[in-house]
Amino acid sequence: MKNKQIYYNIIVLRDDTSLKTFRIKRWVVKFLPILLVFILLYCGISTFFLFKLNKENKKNYALLEEKENELKEIKFELSRLNNVKQLLEKYDETYIKDLVSGIAQNKNKPGLDLEELFGKKNLNLVKISNVQCIRDNKYFLMRFDLNNLEANKESRGRVFITVITRDGKSYDLNLTNEDLKFTISRFKAVQIRFKVPDYISMNNIFAFKLTVKNNQGKVIFRETYPLDNILL
Repeated sequence: MKNKQIYYNIIVLRDDTSLKTFRIKRWVVKFLPILLVFILLYCGISTFFLFKLNKENKKNYALLEEKENELKEIKFELSRLNNVKQLLEKYDETYIKDLVSGIAQNKNKPGLDLEELFGKKNLNLVKISNVQCIRDNKYFLMRFDLNNLEANKESRGRVFITVITRDGKSYDLNLTNEDLKFTISRFKAVQIRFKVPDYISMNNIFAFKLTVKNNQGKVIFRETYPLDNILL
């Protein structure tokens, strides 16, 4: 005689519905704990691999960010070298000698710091790009893009403009234009019109130095742009 199948009856009783009965075979009930163990094991293994994958992603992201900063620094250096190349191509040997001679004659004078005059600085917090200038008698119209390099963080500060003459002297313009102040998440297109002081000869202007300071007065970016490279 064959063994009779054993069933478990499940009765569902609700106030808003009629009585319902379900019949489940005995082997199904025995299989449920095994299935539960497999589900818990699967969840545990999945959680472990997700945690490991997330850790690897964070490590790769940090490495990618480091490489991006290195690439930005390399591009920045290439831009500077290109400016020097263009300068050497545009001016003859006599002009270069006169410029170097003018700086050399003033290098021992008090207040002249060649590093401060031509030195660059880039903390990879902000960057100035696409600098252009239009000359109108004693006035200049300058345009440039100010880029925030910090992800998910606002950058605040001010841009300062300095005139550098052919004899190696520098003159801070002390402009009060509100467009030079910034609070940016990504970038800001800056356009400013300013007058060069009368005591500076227009023909004696060699370059403009743009300096970016944060709200605490710390220099976070500085670069010198020869006038002939940015003049339209």
